[in-house]
Amino acid sequence: MSLPLSQFGSFTPHMVVNDRATVVGNYLAKIDALIADATPLAGPTLALDAATLTIGASTTPSAGADMWRVSYDPHTVQIPVNRSENAGHTLAHTHVVHDLEHLGRWPGASTQFYMASPADGLHTAILVQ
Repeated sequence: MSLPLSQFGSFTPHMVVNDRATVVGNYLAKIDALIADATPLAGPTLALDAATLTIGASTTPSAGADMWRVSYDPHTVQIPVNRSENAGHTLAHTHVVHDLEHLGRWPGASTQFYMASPADGLHTAILVQ
């Protein structure tokens, strides 16, 4: 049986770089090295403003690709932990996701998606999946 990235299961925290390499997400030096050594992926052009995402034409899988808007808080927040090995501790989290919005399917042709502005203080990331 062939396993994705030659591993069995996932772990937390977990980082995958360009769908080619995997590493424990708190090994910062290894993450930095993987990102520095990664070959940039080719992909469509993206243009984002407050209410519109424009994605250029590019090759897609035959079924197209899902487009997602992620709204996240770029600040560090302190989160109390109630269970697990960290129970009773407060841990710092950053880039906490507040909303995941499916914008639609992208067929590979130049397309525009319309969306509401994120809540005050939140930033936007776009996923092409």
